[in-house]
Amino acid sequence: MILRIADADIKGASSNVCDSRDCPVARAFKRLLNRDDISVGVTGVTIGGDIIYGHMVIPTSLQKYICEYILEHTAKPAEFELPDEFLPYQRIED
Repeated sequence: MILRIADADIKGASSNVCDSRDCPVARAFKRLLNRDDISVGVTGVTIGGDIIYGHMVIPTSLQKYICEYILEHTAKPAEFELPDEFLPYQRIED
């Protein structure tokens, strides 16, 4: 499973770089998993709102990308390979 952070994710992101629900990475995860209940931290992704469905640790390369985004306030389009444990959280549209 590939997470693609696109220009649209970057341009549409909150101006608050610490917004865990609307940063470029969160926006890319929302699109990839077809879910709105995503928040991203430096080390992982949480799926769920009032009820937490899952929390997965993200690859080191993606952790570095997030840290650079927070510290430098800039982001570039990028792709990251994710482990298969993210697959069960993908919503399939009818």
